[in-house]
Amino acid sequence: MSVFERIKELADKRKISLQKVAVDLGFGENYIYNLKGAKSPAADKLALIADYFDVSVDYLLGRKVTFSTRLQEIRKSLKLSIQEFAHELDVSYETYIRWESGSSVPKIDELDTLAETLGVTTDYLLGISNNYGKDYQDYIEKRKKQPIDFSKRLPIQTIFSDLSQDKKETLYDVALKLWKFQLLENQEIEVNN
Repeated sequence: MSVFERIKELADKRKISLQKVAVDLGFGENYIYNLKGAKSPAADKLALIADYFDVSVDYLLGRKVTFSTRLQEIRKSLKLSIQEFAHELDVSYETYIRWESGSSVPKIDELDTLAETLGVTTDYLLGISNNYGKDYQDYIEKRKKQPIDFSKRLPIQTIFSDLSQDKKETLYDVALKLWKFQLLENQEIEVNN
């Protein structure tokens, strides 16, 4: 499907003409019809069209914004690890990994719960819309003010349970070296005082 066809489909869903869309956006009346040929829209005009229809530029270009992409964007904007975000969403680490990797998606009721928890719309989570909903900014502000509760972090055994034995041993060696380094650093501070 071309950019023109996507715009036409969106206009048809809203029962408005392409001329009206073009005029509403301050374009020439036939601007959108000119996209039917080989002409590509300018980036700034494409962004205006996307905003007009409350979709992403990626959607208009035919790129897929997926549930996994949205979930990862939200997690990264909150600066949370996968384990922390899974805990916040009240799902298992394994389930969250499958969602973020795109190997599975939540059921409808789970999607509704996720959207409600995050203060976004289900359309936003699914990549259908760029309108995240009125509660998202409130959620982000509340989350930023909330101190991280380290007691809720997963125990190290849970986080590394899926690692092979040699990787576990490597991590143990690194942790041991860090611990020894910390001890030496503490002794150096005591000697200098």
